[in-house]
Amino acid sequence: MAYIYRHIRLDKNEVFYIGIGSDKNYKRAHTKKNRNKYWHNIVNLTDYRVEIISEEWLTWEESCEKEKFWIIFYGRADLKKGTLVNMTDGGDGALGSILTEERKRLISKTHKGKKLTEDHKRKISISHKGISNGPCSEKTKKKRSIALTGKKRSKETKKKLSDAQRGKHYSEESRKKMSDLKKGEKNYNFGKPAHNRRKVINLETGEIYDSVKLASIINHIHKSTMNLLIKKGIRFKYY
Repeated sequence: MAYIYRHIRLDKNEVFYIGIGSDKNYKRAHTKKNRNKYWHNIVNLTDYRVEIISEEWLTWEESCEKEKFWIIFYGRADLKKGTLVNMTDGGDGALGSILTEERKRLISKTHKGKKLTEDHKRKISISHKGISNGPCSEKTKKKRSIALTGKKRSKETKKKLSDAQRGKHYSEESRKKMSDLKKGEKNYNFGKPAHNRRKVINLETGEIYDSVKLASIINHIHKSTMNLLIKKGIRFKYY
C-alpha cells in the first residue's frame, strides 16, 4: 500500500514537491534524505510543511497514477510549467528517471500478469480528474469531488443549490473577515491595474465575487483549484 504527499514552502505558501511513500508512519514524507539539490535549496531558505493528500491507502499503481496527475497539476519548475522541483513526470519508469537494474527487475515482477479491475480503472480515472486535494471532512471531500469531476447536475439539483444559497446569511465574524480582505494592502487586487481585476460568477447560484481569491474563500475551494475550474468552465467563470 502507498500514499501521496506534498511539501509546501511557508514563505510563499506554495507546493514545491510531490512524492510517494509506502511506510505506515509516513516517514518518507517527512524525511530530508534522498532529495535533490533543488529541494534542499528551497528548504535551506524557508520552513515547509508536509501534507498527505491521499484520502485512503492506495496500491502502488494507483499512487503512481496520482503522482503523475499532481505533478502535471502543479507543474515542474525545470520545464517552466509550475513550482515543483520534481525532476521527473512521476510514477515508475517516468520520463527522465534513472532506475537501477534491480529496481527495474522488481517493478517488472510487480506488474507482470496483473490486470486492472473495473474498480481500479475507476479510481485511476478519478485521480486524473483531481478529486483528492488533501485531508478534509467528508462534506469537503464531497464538494471537491463534485467541483473537480465536472459532474453534471439535474435541473432539480441546481434549483435546490440555488435555493439554498438564496438569502443565505453570513455570521458577523465571516462578514468581518471578508470585509478585511478587501481593505488596503490586504486586498488581493491592491496596486493592480484595473484591467487585471476580474470578477467571478458562480454559474449555479448566480453569485458574483470581486476576485478569484474571494470566490475561493467563500466556496471553500483552494485558489489553484478555483483557477482550474474557471479555466474549464466548471461551476465558475470570469464575469
